[in-house]
Amino acid sequence: PAPAPAPAPAAPADPVALYGSWFPTLPRTLILLSKLARSLNKPVFDGLAQEIVGACLHSLRTAAHWLAIKQGVANGQLFLIKHLILLREQTQPFDIDAHLTEITVDFSPIRELASGLLRKGGFHLDGVVNLLTNSAPHVTEARLDFRKEVDESLRETCQEFIRTVSKTLTSGLQSFLVQVDALPNEMKRV
Repeated sequence: PAPAPAPAPAAPADPVALYGSWFPTLPRTLILLSKLARSLNKPVFDGLAQEIVGACLHSLRTAAHWLAIKQGVANGQLFLIKHLILLREQTQPFDIDAHLTEITVDFSPIRELASGLLRKGGFHLDGVVNLLTNSAPHVTEARLDFRKEVDESLRETCQEFIRTVSKTLTSGLQSFLVQVDALPNEMKRV
């Protein structure tokens, strides 16, 4: 008789055991998304989830930067790679619409013209007409896609890690090759 397959390990019921090795921002993000997903309608949840994941991503990048300073570049990169993979995989079940359009309105041109009028000694009819005709708020549309941002960040960090490790591993070889290249010149002098 064939041996019975080993039972699959049960997922730990204790969140501390599950999230113990994760940077605290990640489990907090997932818990917040879980609570919001149950209590908000889909479009509102998608918009908030985009912001929440963006803040988590920023926090992870900052932590990776400080870890690279304290414990070395490779450790910071490995930390970020691990957490980006976890973030990507753990946000998948929330079915967040990752393609949102953010519209921002910039009123700074109006503010600048109005402050220019005040500096010139008050509102005059010409200044008010100029304000109304030459100033319009700038409307900017930006496509937000946190999944694409996470994937690009993961790809870039993996490439940086490969370069870092390759440089570390081949640094001795490079100095050896310089010495080997110098050998023919040494032999000619002898």
